[in-house]
Formats: sequence, structure tokens, C-alpha cells
Amino acid sequence: MDSKKFTIISIIIFVLSLLVFIATVVLVFLKPVGGGGDTKESKKKIVTQNVEIGDISTQIGSSGRYYKGHIYLVVTGKKTPASIEQMMPQIKDSIISSISYSEVSSITSKKGLDELKEKIKNNVNEIIGTEDVVGVLFTESILQ
Repeated sequence: MDSKKFTIISIIIFVLSLLVFIATVVLVFLKPVGGGGDTKESKKKIVTQNVEIGDISTQIGSSGRYYKGHIYLVVTGKKTPASIEQMMPQIKDSIISSISYSEVSSITSKKGLDELKEKIKNNVNEIIGTEDVVGVLFTESILQ
């Protein structure tokens, strides 16, 4: 009788150990760790492209000072460059307006330049009807 009890207890311990092992494997290898930060969507890298707007020259407000620079848009989406090319006159007009209605002091500060970039990004997204523009790059910038 004692050997039957020992055999049953051994089988129960083996089954419980097996269940704990399987649960550990499932938790470690199949579920993300933390606050959901390692899902497939967060691992997927967003592909961006730079779309050249070109040289922009304009007077800044009524200050008598001029801005000249070369601008690129950082975009996502495969069709976005074609949309931007199609709407280029409206986009350039919007960029020139954004710069010309700015204050010289805001363009020369980092915070002001970041705000100008955000304004340009939002305006271009509104013009093309998407949220595909994710950044604005000034590769040349001359303030005279």
C-alpha cells in the first residue's frame, strides 16, 4: 500500500512540475514582458523618406531681414511624395507664409525654430490631407 501512495504522489509531483515548466516557457517566450512595449507593432520600424522642397527665400515680417534656406520634408507612406509634388505650389506658399509671418527672434532661437517646423509640418499635412509628414529639415539656413 505504501508503494502505491508513493507512486501516486510521485506522479502528482511530476505532473505539477511539468505544468509549472510549461507555464514558465509560455510566459517567457510567448508573452511580452513589461507594459506591452514589445509588441509586433512597436518593433516594426517606420520607414521614412526625405522629400525635397527646395530653396525658399522670403522677407521676415516687416523687419527688413531676409531668410534663405533649403527645406526637406520627412514623410511616411509610399504615395506621399507624389501628393507633395502635386501640391508643391500650395506647400511652398504655406512655407513662405509661415516664415514671413514669423518674428526674427523666434527663428533664431531653438524653441522658435522647432515651433516653426511644427507649424510647417501641420500646414503641409493639412494641404495633402494626411498625417504622413512627420518632420521638417532645414539643411541650409541664412538669415540676413
